[in-house]
Amino acid sequence: MRKNIGLIMLASSMALNCLGQVTQPPALTKSVNNTIFQQVLNDFDRRIPLVFFVPGFFFIGSIQVNNNIFFNETDFYEETEMPDLSEFTQQIVSNAIGSNLIPYIPKDSVMKVRIMDNNNLIIEMEFHHTEDTLFFNLTNGSQEKTKSISYFNDKVLATSYTDARKGINYSSRLYGDTLRKSLLHNDERLITTNIIYDDGYISTISTFKRNPDTKKDDLKKTERFLYNENHQLFEKKYFNPRDKMTRMIQYYYKGDTLVQYNINQGTSVVLTVTNDYSSKDNSLLKTYYGSDFNYSRVHYFKESDDLNVEFEKSRKTEKRRYILKSDVNQRLSELEYRLIQPDSPITKTKKRWVFNYNAMGNLSSIKVINKKGNIKKHILLEYSFLRP
Repeated sequence: MRKNIGLIMLASSMALNCLGQVTQPPALTKSVNNTIFQQVLNDFDRRIPLVFFVPGFFFIGSIQVNNNIFFNETDFYEETEMPDLSEFTQQIVSNAIGSNLIPYIPKDSVMKVRIMDNNNLIIEMEFHHTEDTLFFNLTNGSQEKTKSISYFNDKVLATSYTDARKGINYSSRLYGDTLRKSLLHNDERLITTNIIYDDGYISTISTFKRNPDTKKDDLKKTERFLYNENHQLFEKKYFNPRDKMTRMIQYYYKGDTLVQYNINQGTSVVLTVTNDYSSKDNSLLKTYYGSDFNYSRVHYFKESDDLNVEFEKSRKTEKRRYILKSDVNQRLSELEYRLIQPDSPITKTKKRWVFNYNAMGNLSSIKVINKKGNIKKHILLEYSFLRP
């Protein structure tokens, strides 16, 4: 998601020897990798995505909410409509990386990471500890957008997001093990969401909107979750303020694998999504059958270092191929994007990204190479270490 090479100060070399390193929570690793790859695959556009990876809760988009109950435990990603190719590809590539791009985080100092494109600051990341809590802060170059997440082990304690230009303020906090409460201020609106957990699993999500006249929080919708004996979600029901069911999603499994889910609106099935897995070639064929179209599909498979994505929508097919290469330390060293011609084995290289790392093992630079072999961008990651 951001830019290239890391400038490591002399103090950082000393810090490597004297500062303690902690094991990162998987949720943090996913957030950091997603932040970087959102920039990598979008030409370093300086956006800070409003994305929070929270065990039991997945938040993405401006104010769009999706729920992934078994975070870090399953291989499905729920969509309520046909996904956008760019967003879907970003999700797949980011998940396929496997390695941690910034594995070293000192425990006894504040680590700042500035992602630079020439003289332009794209993103600034900050990591620091307060006792047993790890904080990850993210700010864009103009400091209009900020995001903060705090972790205790792999438990996300609190999140916040601010967009000063658009007047958006979002915050979320976990209370004990049974309630996560979030607040979204957007202009004059105030939306409150309460997520209730039962034995670690989401049982109910209630959404309220502040009435500007009465200043009371009016219930807008309720989502209820039902699980089978294996703790797999098999029904998710949506209710309006009068407690009338407006939508239902039904999930079907084969063993531990989700193979299908149906989205019902009233008495009609508006979308059916099937997942056909093959362990032989590590492939997944997702097919979308909608009430307003015959079908669309996404087919992706990983073969050795090749990640292939075939996206078909409205009878138009686009095929992408990503080649991932690792160094001797099993870190991502190169990513190549090729466009596959329809009905032809010929592929055209569109872009390549070359990744370099510093002595701490953290990402230090990204070179962006175009199809002619020219270096179009050289992104540097500059590290500094401050007193806590």
